[in-house]
Amino acid sequence: MSTLAAPPVEARREARVARSERIRLLARSPLVVFGAIVVAFWVFCALFPGVVCPYDPIFDNNFVPSQPPSWAHPFGTDTNGRDVLSRVLAGSRAILQISILATLLATVLGIALVVNFLMAALVGSLIPLVLRALRADPAVASSVFVTACTDMCGFFSFLGLLSIGLRYF
Repeated sequence: MSTLAAPPVEARREARVARSERIRLLARSPLVVFGAIVVAFWVFCALFPGVVCPYDPIFDNNFVPSQPPSWAHPFGTDTNGRDVLSRVLAGSRAILQISILATLLATVLGIALVVNFLMAALVGSLIPLVLRALRADPAVASSVFVTACTDMCGFFSFLGLLSIGLRYF
């Protein structure tokens, strides 16, 4: 008697139930909820800095320079009399953009490295076999071919993935 695979509709429903169970378990964790609130606050500050910033972060506000933290200025003022809290909140937009770009660049570099390692394994195992068939010493001749192939593959896989990412980003 053979076993049949579950129909695709049943498999999709099981995957949906498993996903909702994982989300429910994450939502019950206080650390996950706290982290989500912090991330949501910084994203809100990055998208709407004018709503959250109490003072103008760029221009001098004629406050006393180098004030310590107080109720009026929770992070104090800098040497030019600008509110530090307003400057931190205004800087969250740049931080958010940089973090997204850094994540994308790390992803492209990681994929390029995996492609390069796979190519090195393939070329490193095939070229000695070909050289043995040609009655050449693989220990002497294969290093040049392996190095050239892995260098070209790594360079072009990185540039290719980067150009694809820039085209669609």
